[in-house]
Amino acid sequence: MSFSFKQLEIDLAKYKVYDALPYVNSLQEILEYKTISYELANYVYNHRLTALKEKEQEYIKALNEFKKLTVDTSIYTCTNFNITNLQVDDILFLKKTTFEFFHYARICIDFLYSIINKALLGDNALSLNNKHFISNVVKQISADSNFDILSLKLKKIKNCSIINYVKAFDNYSKHIQTIHIPISDSILFGDKHIFSIREFSLKGQSYPQKNAISIINAANKLINCLVFNILKTVQLLLPHCQNTNTRFNRLIYKGIMNTYTDISYTSFFIETEQDVSELPNEIKILPLRISNNGKVNYSIFTYDKIFIKSKNDDISSEAGIIGYAQLKKLPTNNELYSTFTVYPCDIDEYNDYILSCVKKRLPYQPPLINPCSMIGSIIIIHEPLPSQDTII
Repeated sequence: MSFSFKQLEIDLAKYKVYDALPYVNSLQEILEYKTISYELANYVYNHRLTALKEKEQEYIKALNEFKKLTVDTSIYTCTNFNITNLQVDDILFLKKTTFEFFHYARICIDFLYSIINKALLGDNALSLNNKHFISNVVKQISADSNFDILSLKLKKIKNCSIINYVKAFDNYSKHIQTIHIPISDSILFGDKHIFSIREFSLKGQSYPQKNAISIINAANKLINCLVFNILKTVQLLLPHCQNTNTRFNRLIYKGIMNTYTDISYTSFFIETEQDVSELPNEIKILPLRISNNGKVNYSIFTYDKIFIKSKNDDISSEAGIIGYAQLKKLPTNNELYSTFTVYPCDIDEYNDYILSCVKKRLPYQPPLINPCSMIGSIIIIHEPLPSQDTII
């Protein structure tokens, strides 16, 4: 299945759920870790079989030529390999890589639920600290008929034997339980090769012994298909994402830089077609714009005040100010949106804000924010204004 992570990023921005992107990016990274573990397990095991086959042919040749066979300690080291002059025991490496593969495979599955949570539940998204996070995400998805197709796929994941094996292996091993991974081979006398994962039991459920390479290959293929299938489904469902009406991505700025008086300020605005009384008590701000080439420009907004004005044709005009939003909480961890509390006001509040900036007599500083994530203007004044009564 062809899939574009770039287009997913654009769609997350378009539907105001861009805070799902950190989880998408992390998933991409963990997918690479999983793939490397899968490739190394196959490569090192094939190297082992090849090295043993070559050693076997060496012994057969010696028997044919000298009619006797001397087995030395090289039989135990011929399968080892070199990494930047470090001799690596292939058996230890295969065991380590097996544990790593199942761990990364498990994380890939878990990240899917984090993406679903952030991308489709909007402000209803659950905290990652929720005690039964995955089951509760599934419950909320199942409660919305717009997400029926995804709900069905999540039920199939729950009942998938390979997925359940991956999760059980990782759960069992991370709780300091021992999973045995025997690796042995016979040459000359028989042709038996063992690289297996012994049976284990978790929460009353038994998991039988499996060929390690076979289950690694099967799990890798399944999880790759699963990840891209679920991501594609989430992308198609973004138009139905829940509760994003408190989120604002379109931020307007106006900067004044007076080089004559050395007095400057910057103010920020959001526009609404509603009366301030119709807005939620709290809004979330993430300055974000999608450029023509598809690049998503965004910034974490850390300023403490934004003015709210009615929509009009002149975006740089202060006319129509109906309220302001005061910073309540900055984003933490993987959050992107800053939370603001909404209050009604008129132009007098804005004038007081400008006056407070003037009294500080701070030289102009460009906003500590990506200008490409906003729209607006900077006015530069090089001459004295005609009236001494004018603020700037």
